[in-house]
Parts: sequence; structure tokens; C-alpha cells
Amino acid sequence: MIRISRLYNSASVPAGFRGAKRRDKQRLLLEKLRAGTKPEELDFKASVWKPAKVALKRETGGKCAYCEAPAGGRSGESADKGGLVAHCDVEHFRPKNLYWWLAHNFENYTFSCQICNQSFKSDIFPAAVRLTAPFTITPAATDAELDSFADLMAPDPLDAMARAAWEATIAAEDADMADPLHENPEQLFNYVVDEVATEVTMAPRANAGRRKARAESTIEVLGLNREELRFARHDTYQTILTFKRVLDDPGISPATRTIVEKELTRLMSSSQPFAGMVRYFVRTTWTLGI
Repeated sequence: MIRISRLYNSASVPAGFRGAKRRDKQRLLLEKLRAGTKPEELDFKASVWKPAKVALKRETGGKCAYCEAPAGGRSGESADKGGLVAHCDVEHFRPKNLYWWLAHNFENYTFSCQICNQSFKSDIFPAAVRLTAPFTITPAATDAELDSFADLMAPDPLDAMARAAWEATIAAEDADMADPLHENPEQLFNYVVDEVATEVTMAPRANAGRRKARAESTIEVLGLNREELRFARHDTYQTILTFKRVLDDPGISPATRTIVEKELTRLMSSSQPFAGMVRYFVRTTWTLGI
């Protein structure tokens, strides 16, 4: 798992999730609550967040933000194609059934395969002290109040100050889940090679404390050590190990060294499958200086 680099401009954030249209999405939920619907009875519509799918796929390089397996197709192609593990969805990092007010929040979305998202994570979100809705809706709420509440539900992604306030709010929750959009999860994980079983397993990098607990929880909740991922990681590991052995040969030419280093750099790029693992071996374990 690596950090997602989200671009905050009008070309990268779909129009429906910024400005006045963003507020309109929040009003869909608020008006139902004002009419008497209970939060746990809200009927969420996937059509609201589906327009975000292509943009989310593009920013992950067309792979699952959690397991880093490719979702199929290039980043500009249909966001519905399947890949190594499953089709991919617009994933609510904080589950909408637990955090109803974040259901239409673009900053709560990422691109995730259905196995990570549905088969494993689902509505699981471990946190010692869970965030609560920042307001209460009653039938007496005015339209002006709903507009004010709508701004509290989702920052405008193009408003840097609003995003900073949102990030401070979610950081205070200190959830036991690595957030690939709002933190760098690479520092949480090691990768352990088993040459006999031909697999690579994710493990906590820290030996104790909060970092270890968060890493363990993330791996378990998302199923990041499921069999197909362990084997697929090993395939990539074998490739980069071959390149390392080439670089270790004192007899290689400068031209060959340049080619191999360029390829390793490509495999570490954010759009490549299992880039977090590749970076771990190239930079941390082997310290190749690339």
C-alpha cells in the first residue's frame, strides 16, 4: 500500500463533488433526515458517487488502493473492467453505514477491488473513539441550517483550508486502519519472502505500539495476505530480484546498469502493481540508492 497523490484541480475533481453541486449532494441526505428518516434507515444511491469512479481509478494508476493489484485496463479506460483480483468500486474509506454523513464526501472515496472492499472490509472500521455526526437534524431545521450542515459533511476539495480542517478532524480519530489518501502507509509495513512457498507476506514494520497495531489491523481487515496476493507479489519480487542480481555483477556495462535502474524505477512508480513492496526491497532492504 502506498500513498495516493490526489490532484486538487477542476480537471481532476469531478464537478459534482465541488462547489455548489457538492452541497446539493449532501442536501439529498439532509432533506431525508428532516423528513423523519433515521440515519440508520438512509437509502444510499450508488448513482451519487459513481461519477467519481474514473477519476479515482486514474489517481491510483488503475489498481486497488489497498492491495495494489491491477484493476484491469489503463487508467483512462472504463472503470468497470476487472483485473487480477476483481472488479473495482468507489470505496468509502469510512463506511457509509457507520458514517452516514460521509457517504457523499469525495475525500472519503478511493478506488478499491471488490475483494478488499466487499469480501473483507465491508462495514468494519476499527477505531477506539469513533467520529460522530457534527450536527443533529430535526424537522424544524431550516434550509439555511441544512446548507450550513452540508458544508460540515464534506469539504470542497478545491478549498485547501477546508481540506486541512477535515484532515485534522479525521486524524483525531486515530483509526486502526491505514488511510492511503491522507497518510503515507508505506512506513507501516514490511514484506517477508518465503522462497519455499513462493510467496511474499505483508507484516508490521514496527515491533510494538500503535504502528504495529495499525499495521496488523489493516492487513487483517483488508485481507492483504490472502493467497492470490501472496503469490502475485512473489512473481513481482522474482523480477526485481533478478534485476538486483544483475546490478550486483561487477562486470555489467554502464549502459546495462542504466537500463536496469530505469526499469526498477518504473516498477517503483505509483501506477505499478505492488509498488509499495518493490520500494521496500529496493530502498529499504537492498538500499540500491535508486
